[in-house]
Amino acid sequence: MRIPLHHASLLAVLLAVAALLVGSVGTAGGHSELETTRSEPSPGRLYPVPPERVDLWFSEALDSRSGVAVYDEQRRQVDDGQAIVDPADPTHLSVGLTPLVDGVYTVAWHTTSREDGHLISGTFTFRVGQSRLPGGAATTEGEEPGTIAVALRWLGIAGLALVAGWFLIGLLGVPAGESRQWLSLAGAVAALIADLGQVPIQAAQHAALVPSVGIAGTLNTMPASWFVRVGFETVLLILVAGSGWRLREGRALAVIGTALTALALVTLTFTSHAAASQTYRLLTMAANAIHIATAALWMGGVIQFAVTPSRCCNGGRPLRQFSGLAFALAPVTILTGVAGAGLLLPGIDALWRSDYGRLLVIKTAAVLGILGLAWINRRYVQNGLLAATRLLRSLRTEALVGVVILLVAAILALSAPPAPATA
Repeated sequence: MRIPLHHASLLAVLLAVAALLVGSVGTAGGHSELETTRSEPSPGRLYPVPPERVDLWFSEALDSRSGVAVYDEQRRQVDDGQAIVDPADPTHLSVGLTPLVDGVYTVAWHTTSREDGHLISGTFTFRVGQSRLPGGAATTEGEEPGTIAVALRWLGIAGLALVAGWFLIGLLGVPAGESRQWLSLAGAVAALIADLGQVPIQAAQHAALVPSVGIAGTLNTMPASWFVRVGFETVLLILVAGSGWRLREGRALAVIGTALTALALVTLTFTSHAAASQTYRLLTMAANAIHIATAALWMGGVIQFAVTPSRCCNGGRPLRQFSGLAFALAPVTILTGVAGAGLLLPGIDALWRSDYGRLLVIKTAAVLGILGLAWINRRYVQNGLLAATRLLRSLRTEALVGVVILLVAAILALSAPPAPATA
């Protein structure tokens, strides 16, 4: 396959932008004086086990007037009040912590340089237990997640699913000019807006903290995965908006677009329940990442085919290919979802004794329902699309159920899972 020079140049630029975005994530959002890569807790990080101290490192030696304090969500100071500059390493500032519970904590530091006497201050937050972005997520069992938080989460997942589905059907042979490019563009815009919208919500949530964080300070608290996802979403928006390729020329960009969308979806894992798991954390995160990516590709493909005229699909060949692919994605989605729930829930009884478990049962039932519809659609496809109207109706029903599943997934993502039962 030969890619025109102008497409190859565009591709090189986009990949370079993506690489720069990913490479700069480690330093994004941090003050230049604070070495965020060495400091613990690090800005925006989620800690399954509460840290016992705050250790900060700076680019210059500090004097004894430097200090650090830590506050919880109720504006109470939770450090031991014994902030010290390490005599053996004057770039190291630390303070002990009292026992922390699940929640969001603000670290407020101020330093005075030994070299020039400049006063510098800053803040960042870290999270303990199930607390995570966006603001409005439930942190304790039975607590309801914020409505705006759920809406943003659903908008982000659904938007990326639409983008993933559009690139996927292009990969299967549907020309961009004959598919619903506007729907994918809307999805890319929605996903980017949903993630950017987390910043003012998080700032509003922390408005009462001491000291106040504000919008600029909130950007310093956003986790690395957020910056990576926003970078991917920006590149995807450029790709979708500028993708007027013909069928043969579009395969390379379709592959890249599908891969970038999957990676953007995987970043959600780093601020999920799986990231806060205290047992089998890497395994739980891997199951969650695969579950999110395969579910979005599956649902996104269904939605795109549901709104794409069947006559454009080269006699139905792309639809037949997707039908086979869906039957590969579906079991992977279901199995990784079951595995993730099994690793996360304290016991089987949590399925009926907790709101989280009951939502999980509803989601599983809906997924099995859409799988049944997918089987019916596959039969239609195998029969040569003789009942095109009937097939389109079934696809649209499947797409509607898929949208509901994504909504339930958004609620689950921001609902606190049940804690282990105590005797």
